[in-house]
Amino acid sequence: MKKFFTHLAIKPERVSYGEAEVNRALDLGAVETLYLSKKLKKDQMHALEEKAIGISAQVVLISDETDEGKQFLNLGGIGAILRYAIGDQ
Repeated sequence: MKKFFTHLAIKPERVSYGEAEVNRALDLGAVETLYLSKKLKKDQMHALEEKAIGISAQVVLISDETDEGKQFLNLGGIGAILRYAIGDQ
């Protein structure tokens, strides 16, 4: 989680969060590491994991029992570190 928040602060163009943005990044094959809150619905989590596995991305499940985990859940509970910036389209 620390790596995600560090990238968000220093290289925001290499981070994506929120379901729509992360789905787009997954569709483009741009996700290096997918972060998912354990509080997400199982079917939602499974669909995102399947996409990540399909592009050889690492999947990390995040507990909401830490301050960082709670902060991540407040961002929507779905985030990714990207292999490359994808820009706005």
